[in-house]
Amino acid sequence: MRPMQDVEKIGGPHISVYRTQEEFISIIKELMESPRTFSLDLENHSGKKKSRQFEETLKAIS
Repeated sequence: MRPMQDVEKIGGPHISVYRTQEEFISIIKELMESPRTFSLDLENHSGKKKSRQFEETLKAIS
């Protein structure tokens, strides 16, 4: 399974992809041992626009 497309577009080191529970636990333990902070540039990503697109997708498949 791949991350959602917009998440991939935002990209960056703040995204952790895991496929199993063991991978998830490993990532969380690593983050607990070495906390990190990130600055995200979300200027070109509109939650309202995404909501409208998602609503249109749901209408199209229902």
